[in-house]
Amino acid sequence: MSRRLSLALLAAALLVAAAVGAWLALPRLAAEVIESRLAAAGVPDATVRIGRIGLTAAHVTEVVADDGRLRLAGIDLAYSLAGGLDAVTVAEAEARWRWTAAEGLDLGPLGHLLAADDRTADDETADALALPMERLKVERATAVITLPEGELRAVASGTAKRSDLGPAVTLAAEVTAPGLSGSVTFTGTAGGAPVPATGEGWLRLAATDFAAPGIAGAVS
Repeated sequence: MSRRLSLALLAAALLVAAAVGAWLALPRLAAEVIESRLAAAGVPDATVRIGRIGLTAAHVTEVVADDGRLRLAGIDLAYSLAGGLDAVTVAEAEARWRWTAAEGLDLGPLGHLLAADDRTADDETADALALPMERLKVERATAVITLPEGELRAVASGTAKRSDLGPAVTLAAEVTAPGLSGSVTFTGTAGGAPVPATGEGWLRLAATDFAAPGIAGAVS
């Protein structure tokens, strides 16, 4: 084998090794970008774990923030090479909040995200809510709110699809707490001001001696 051919083979091997190394490092680099953007949005100390990433799809194993009080797992992303985000599917989401008489409902870092995109209901110039992807599906989302006496637990699932009038939403949820139980469904459009949401659904609520800061009573 000539010296020139040996050098060419060595260079090719080094290029392949560098490409493989860069591909293996891509999930960690993408996770660092997501973590920095979450920090800029008011969610510091978030940890993102990406299982795999490809040209048109990625799987995020887990996102944890607020000392574990906010957690998302099994996130599948579908996107195009042009940069558009086609679909996001979240297998599991869990948030733990608290409700006190002094501060009311504390949403933790989620409160910062909502405040960053706050819309007033009387602003008739506000556009319809913009969904950043074509389709969002949440298979199971659990919110646990710590009350002075026990916990309120809400379990929901739903989908949202992009439309001209705002996200087209299908939602189902069940709520339980000491002295409280209920369920709700909604199918419609979560638009912007002046009409925040339009659609139809039903609500079933039964409360016997339910109490939370600022709320107390019984209803069926």
